[in-house]
Formats: sequence, structure tokens, C-alpha cells
Amino acid sequence: MRKKKILTVLLALLTLAALLAGCAENEEVGPAAPLLPAQTDEQSPASEPDESAAPEEPEGEEVPEVQPEPQADVGALLEAYLQTGGDAEKEALFVHPEEAAAEAMRRLLARPKEERDALCSDECEAAVLFRLVEELVQDDPAHWEKELDYSYLWERLAGMFQFYSAHYRMDGADWIAENAPRGGSMMRAAWETLPELRLDATACEAPVNYGVLVNARRIFGAVLSGKVQWLADHSFPNAQLWPLEGFSGTETRWTLTQEDSGEVTLTFTPEGENGKTGALRYTPSEAEKQSLCSGYGRVEYIDADGESVSMTASTAEKPAAELGDESLPVSDAEMTLENGVQMGMDYNTLLELLGADAAVVPVNTDCLPVLEKQGVRYYCSIDESYVRRLSYASFRFAEDTDLNKTAVLSVARGIRLGDSMQSVLARMPDRGVTLNGAEYQAVYGYKNSDMDYAFLEFVANSFYSLALNTAGGQSLRIVFAHADNTVKMMDLFWEIA
Repeated sequence: MRKKKILTVLLALLTLAALLAGCAENEEVGPAAPLLPAQTDEQSPASEPDESAAPEEPEGEEVPEVQPEPQADVGALLEAYLQTGGDAEKEALFVHPEEAAAEAMRRLLARPKEERDALCSDECEAAVLFRLVEELVQDDPAHWEKELDYSYLWERLAGMFQFYSAHYRMDGADWIAENAPRGGSMMRAAWETLPELRLDATACEAPVNYGVLVNARRIFGAVLSGKVQWLADHSFPNAQLWPLEGFSGTETRWTLTQEDSGEVTLTFTPEGENGKTGALRYTPSEAEKQSLCSGYGRVEYIDADGESVSMTASTAEKPAAELGDESLPVSDAEMTLENGVQMGMDYNTLLELLGADAAVVPVNTDCLPVLEKQGVRYYCSIDESYVRRLSYASFRFAEDTDLNKTAVLSVARGIRLGDSMQSVLARMPDRGVTLNGAEYQAVYGYKNSDMDYAFLEFVANSFYSLALNTAGGQSLRIVFAHADNTVKMMDLFWEIA
């Protein structure tokens, strides 16, 4: 009995010892105390550790700073889509629709000119880029809807520019930003890439001489695009550039005006917070007013403070002939119609002159819209800058048209439908032309020369035709009636360059 009690006590002691040993092992597993250097007289006591050695403790809990998401490289995304054409790459682009539309437009305008001359295949990069832009823009609430089924990519592109530039001109940048942000982004990219595109789409208020206006736009475009070599090659030997960056965006509105003297002014007016103020002014030479091939005048930049700098062309002092002198060849300026319309005129300016009552003539769907007023029909073509320009005007008697309207306007030197051939030839330099049935007779100048020239033809042993050609590329074809040699019809052309 006594032995059992002793054994019980021993077992209890052993159990307690085991428990104490386990607790000791657990304490040794905990984190070790930091190793401190040995104390010296120059160091602080252990209770006051060196602040330079100890890590800084935050004064309360801080909310981690949210890092902004890195901006997407839309250019890289577009390149990936062009390489693969995959749905995933396209979907990644559409996450950034405005930026994608702008970048695709920049690349589209950089494509070689050779792709403008014919219908692109579905696989060519220009076609891929255009379809991408078109699809992006179609998602705008005010998307572009083509009126006609154009055959060529560049005509469709010109129609797109026409749509957005017209809305911008009429409704302003706020309307574009609210109703067509993707199209507006695309349009801005195009304007910044090709300032001349915006110039040609900016209607001139009451143009006086369109030949001068054409030259002014060329010079303004070269200055805004930084084309020093182009300026040097076009009679500005000491071409200089001015700080004109930032004028092409929609934050700055452009206004184009022409004075009675022919002077053209492009005014920059702020439309947004980043808009800029300034002006470009072009003063033509006297010879230039008669023919846009006679050279150039002076261009001037006026900044927001009214300070100005200018450069003058070497041809600025070229003398001019007397306009309308019947002893001289017909000049480019004389091809201006009574209503102010001139060949090469951009579509917006043409509409400005004709007015809202100009009729749209139904035509074949492969053609651009044809306008009609006072019996004259106006046909437009697309130039290399994707701008609709007036390239052809026809004058007919009512019985020769489906609209039953006779053209009432005169052409160069007051020539009208119904005028006699003798009266027409009397307004030209006298070269002794006779109605002898000759196939070809020179009226003045030489055919296919770089100068003004005119010739009379007897066509198919039936009727006479008179061709008046200018050095600026305009051509007036006059057909005389077989019966009485009066003006039967007239066609005015301009070879768009």
C-alpha cells in the first residue's frame, strides 16, 4: 500500500517535469531577439537605441497610394492588329476607340499615293485601316452615313472629311465633342497630319479671286506643315518658319476671308482652353490675280500680340497685263463666272456661293453629287488631298437637258449661249481665222504648250468647236450649231493637280 502511494507521487512528478520541459521548448521556437552591438561609453544605453540604425516606424496606418494605370500604347495595339487581323487584337483596340480612330487615320494618310489611284484589295493596308476607322466612327451617335456608294476608297474618305468638317463649321467643336467624339478625334488627327486638308475644307467668305485663294492655301499649308523646301522651290528662296504649332486642332477655329484687293487672311480664334490666337495673311502679286501660274506674292504671320514677320516671293514684282484686253489671250481670272464661281473651288466654298437653293441633280451612283443653279451644272472631283473640288461646269439650252433649264450665265469675255461665232472670235487676238472647213486652225498660241493657247476645229465635217486653254490648266470648249454657227453648248474644265 505504501509502495503504491510512493509510485503515484513519482508518476505525478514525472508528468509535471514533462509539461515543464514542453513549455521550455515552445519558448525557444519564438522569434530571436535582435543582435545588438556591444555597448561602449559613446553609445546610448540599450533602452535608447540609435535612431539612425533603427527602422522608421509609421505614425499611424497609411492607406497605400493607388498607382494610375499605365496608358495603353494604342500604336502598338494597332500594329498587332495589322499583323494578325485577329479578333482579340481588334477588341483590345476598341477599348480605346477615340485614340484608335486617330492613330488609324494618321497611318492611313501616310500610305503611298499609289494606293489612291485604284480600288484597293481587301488585303491592302489602306483598305484595312479605312475599314477600321469607318467601324470605329460608326459607333458615334452622329455617325457618318455615305450618301453614295463610291467605288474608290479615297472618295469615301473624302466624303467622311466632308461630313465632319461641315458639322464642325456649322455647329462648332462642342457639337463634335458631344455627338461625334470618335469622328472628331479622327478629324483632328487628319487636320494635324495634313493642315492643307483643313485649309481646303475651310470655306472662304465671299472669295473675290479664286486663283489667288488657291495659291494662298498652298502657301499657308506649306507654312503650317513646315515645308521649307517646298517654299524654296516655289519662289521663296529665304523661306522661314514661324512658331505655328498647335493651330490645327479643334480647340482653334479657322476663318478664311478675302478682300476686294485679293488679299487672303486665315484667322486663328481660340475655341477651347488650349486654343491659340494669330493670323496668316497673303498679299498676291498683280500678275497673280490674272493667272495662278504667274508666281506668288507675300505671306505674313501675325501673332497674338500683333507682332508680324513676313517673307516675299521672288516673283512678287512680276508685271501684270490688262485684264480683259481682247488683243491678249484669255487668262485664268477671266474664267470666273458672274456668280463668283471658279474652277478648282472646294465644295464648301461652292455651296457658300451658290446658296441653299442650289439643286442636287440625280446622277449615277458612281459619281459625286452634281449641283445645279441658273441652268448651269457643277461637277466635282476628288484631289490628292481628299477634297471635293469643282472640276467641270456645263452650259446647255433647255431642250438639251432633262431639267428643261437654259444656262443664263456667261463665261470668259462675256460669251453666252446663242452668241454668233463671229462675235466670239472678235473677242480673241486676230490671227486671220477663216471658216474654211479646216480640221485645225490656231487662234493664238500653240497647242500643248505651257502658255495660253486657243484653236478652232471643224469636227466630223459637221460643226465647229473652239477650245480656249489657260496656263493654269483651265479649258473652255465651245460647240457651235451646225445650222447657224451660234454657240450651242459650252463646257468649262479644270485639270485638278
